[in-house]
Amino acid sequence: MSKVSRNEPCPCGSGKKYKKCCLGKILSFSNKNNFDGDEVNSSNQFLEMVDSEFEMSEFASLEEMNEKLGQLSQNYNEMPQLSFLGVSPEQMRVVLSSLFSFDNILLKFEGASEYDFMQVPILYQAIYFLNKLKDVGELKATKKGNLPKAFVIELYEKFFTEGRYARKPHKEDDLPQATRLKYLLDLAGLVKKRNGKFSLTRKGLLLMKGQKLAKLYEVIFLTYVNKWNWAYSDGYPDFPLFQKSASFNFLLISRKCNGWILDSELGKHYFDAFPNLSDEAEVTAYSTPEDQVIHCFTHRFLKGVCIPLGLLEFKEERVKKGDYFEWLEYYRPTDLFLNNWKFKIK
Repeated sequence: MSKVSRNEPCPCGSGKKYKKCCLGKILSFSNKNNFDGDEVNSSNQFLEMVDSEFEMSEFASLEEMNEKLGQLSQNYNEMPQLSFLGVSPEQMRVVLSSLFSFDNILLKFEGASEYDFMQVPILYQAIYFLNKLKDVGELKATKKGNLPKAFVIELYEKFFTEGRYARKPHKEDDLPQATRLKYLLDLAGLVKKRNGKFSLTRKGLLLMKGQKLAKLYEVIFLTYVNKWNWAYSDGYPDFPLFQKSASFNFLLISRKCNGWILDSELGKHYFDAFPNLSDEAEVTAYSTPEDQVIHCFTHRFLKGVCIPLGLLEFKEERVKKGDYFEWLEYYRPTDLFLNNWKFKIK
């Protein structure tokens, strides 16, 4: 069988041109021996390389051709990609299909000091809540099943008075951070609500008795990343990929956040890796699909995940744009992130 040109009828018999049929179905590529990883960063480039490879080859059968395509596809899937910051498609597949862990294909957490742990906002808040239950035994829930007003105000005055939009709450619904903490500790198996009362579980009691900060950090962190719904009540489309790609997100911070950086710049780097997310955005008159993905990523991941988990710190800058003022947000890694999270991608 002679070689198949991309403009000839496809050998599969579909009646389509080969480039529009079987060749076009190949989504990934690289011949490691002939191409530099920096060269392969789009499906068009990939198809051009496949075409080049096939122009130099002849196949005795359709099976032989498919075997060659399979080899090229496998090679590509194992090749680092620029848009993925050096992560290969195969590694990304593993990331997106696996729960986050402290030692995975992209990164490893190597432990931290007690001082570092106490700089983690959500951990500090959790310890306060757990100690409260340890001291009083039980907290009576409201009729709606929420935290009592007095304790909500206590949490607010202890942790949340400095926010730009901080307002003294009258109930749990007025302080979303309290709701998040309540559900997070429940998901982590540290707090339970029985007969209208909140109390420590056996697991929570054991952790508090031993003051095992490292273990508590691990439990809180993994629950936050794997179980807590990042999209909870933020008003954006679901974008489940944000949470599935957590390990890659942390790698992005390591690579692109080397000091104070504008939030939208980090969001743009993420969008460049996953541009098809624009298909999941809602069409509005106020923003493009790309802008919506970027804004959601910065709000949900940078502010909603990295700040509570102690991985980033942020500052705001008020700037004038025309007749209006705009608040810009800048982020940089914390010492906890820089000193204790190690990445395996070179």
